[in-house]
Amino acid sequence: MYWTKKHDEWALIFELTPSAQLLYRWLNRRTKGYQPEEVELDLKKFNNWVAKKRGRPFDPKTLKLAIAQLLEKTQGLIVSLRQVSWYYYRLLIKPITFLNEKKSQKSESIPKDTPAQPAWPRSSSDEKWQQQQQSIKNIDQVFRKIGLRFDRDALNRIWRLSGKCVDRVVQSIELLLYRNSKGPIANPHGFIVDCLTYNWQEGFDLYYQPELPRFNCLAEMRKFVSGLRGEINATNC
Repeated sequence: MYWTKKHDEWALIFELTPSAQLLYRWLNRRTKGYQPEEVELDLKKFNNWVAKKRGRPFDPKTLKLAIAQLLEKTQGLIVSLRQVSWYYYRLLIKPITFLNEKKSQKSESIPKDTPAQPAWPRSSSDEKWQQQQQSIKNIDQVFRKIGLRFDRDALNRIWRLSGKCVDRVVQSIELLLYRNSKGPIANPHGFIVDCLTYNWQEGFDLYYQPELPRFNCLAEMRKFVSGLRGEINATNC
């Protein structure tokens, strides 16, 4: 996938370091860019490429910081599915449209318990970690209300796949319940994971009712359909 202005804009929003942005570009070229894809990342291989281009490689500390930034700051665009070693990962990379859709949504919509004020001030990173843990706890409680139980690792993965956005998890639950009402879903746990991986919940509206065109006669309907066919054929030419 080619690097676009949208990628540049989001890289600035994420405040990525030059090494993290370079790694993001390198990973981006290994995807088609229109659907979530699993990609294997070998930081040593990436570093060899860097050394050829700029004359020297990054030190291991810089590499670790770069991948940590991509996993922590990209709002679910890049998710670690498995880490084999400090330099080898299996990643899920989502298209940039995932962020454009997410931007208009309000994160952390489930009411959170108000924690008691600590006796000593917390750092911003500690507060953020506490908030995330509370959000994951809230998500777990919602899942339990519909009869689903996930272990801690699965909950953390769901949290990452959602882009750390509670609204997306709730939307996936709504879609699950809707689909299940049409016919039992054999693996609801897997449905939730796949839903957040491939963004099935995007655009789903439980109350949407299509307004189909009406016709006074059969000839009028045939003329309309003929026009649609012509538009399709013109597009394919």
